[in-house]
Amino acid sequence: MQDKMRDSAFIVVGFILLAGIMVVMLIGVRGGVEAHNYTPTLAEEKPGLAPSSPSTGRRVQTVLPERGVPATLRPVFDAIRQVESAGNDRAVGDEGKSLGPYQISRAYWNDACEYGQIDFDYDIYIWSRSHGEAIMSWYWQRYGATTDEQRARLHNGGPTMQGTDEYWAKVKAIMEANQ
Repeated sequence: MQDKMRDSAFIVVGFILLAGIMVVMLIGVRGGVEAHNYTPTLAEEKPGLAPSSPSTGRRVQTVLPERGVPATLRPVFDAIRQVESAGNDRAVGDEGKSLGPYQISRAYWNDACEYGQIDFDYDIYIWSRSHGEAIMSWYWQRYGATTDEQRARLHNGGPTMQGTDEYWAKVKAIMEANQ
């Protein structure tokens, strides 16, 4: 009797494992994860894009980008992340108005997506460092930020960059300490 129960248990566990593997394979086939190089610029082809969204006319991103940040931007991204969230990818700030590792608001996100001509779903991708970095890169391109100081001030103060002296001092100090 115990042998029959044990055999039945093995069969059930086997079916559960097989079902799990099939689900993972199905998600992969539908474009959930693909490896490709990703650099957020408008001038190059953007892999993993579906046809335009009917609501916005912008292309919808269907594949998660890999981290493809130019080495020259890594220090400013790391310093901003440290100031904004102390490295916590699930951080919530400004009474829920700014989220994720870079504390990006929905308005900032949408502004950058419009410039990048891609729809990244804010509610899903706000927690992703690589998506946040793409958003920030497009935002910086949109508003012409070319130095680390301009990038940090723009990230914190928006296009006016007003009231960002203390913020820039924190970002700069972290960048200098990490050299």
